[in-house]
Amino acid sequence: MSRANDVIIPASGETHIDIATASCVIDEGIALGGDLNIIRSNVNGVFLAYYLNNAMKHKIAGLAQGSSVIHLYASQLRT
Repeated sequence: MSRANDVIIPASGETHIDIATASCVIDEGIALGGDLNIIRSNVNGVFLAYYLNNAMKHKIAGLAQGSSVIHLYASQLRT
């Protein structure tokens, strides 16, 4: 279940750039699927998602691995 201001990034997808897309879950108590990276921080979630989608998108896409199914692991995002 979500907490207010969670930022989610897909853990797998079809292309590197597609899975490097962050979204903010504003409300608490939303059911989240299992194939997501969830970022919880004290930073405003809307701002963090915007920052990740603009300044960091290509860097995050570069962390993704795979060719037919692309994966992005939480351990890669921690750095």
